[in-house]
Amino acid sequence: MADTLEFKISEGLIKPIIETKINEAVIAAMGGHEKLISDMVTMYMNQKVDCAGNPTSYSSSKSRLTWLSETMINDAIKNTLKEYLKSKQEFLQKEFEKFFNSKKGSSQIVKAMQEGLCAGLGECWRVSIKFSPPEK
Repeated sequence: MADTLEFKISEGLIKPIIETKINEAVIAAMGGHEKLISDMVTMYMNQKVDCAGNPTSYSSSKSRLTWLSETMINDAIKNTLKEYLKSKQEFLQKEFEKFFNSKKGSSQIVKAMQEGLCAGLGECWRVSIKFSPPEK
């Protein structure tokens, strides 16, 4: 009878080697790491997103790059406008006071309050209005 020599190699030793070889073959077939990363970035930036930047499947949605550009531009405009209005705050307050103290301004305030009240009454099932004298 012939003596047989048996080598046992654990799966833990072979599995990483096989996975590495498969990954290397896939990367080589795709043009190397640079091409793989470049394709991933392109896919990511062209992915369709909704108004909050979340991935979506709607065809009318914008690409992530377009959404991100618009978001950054809008943020820059908002921040610039905030700073400008802060510097003009005193002037704006005086102009608003003049407007509200004018007959036209005060009538527009009353009109807006009336329209708001009527719209609110129309949207509710039950409304109660309570009038009381001012507290002294």
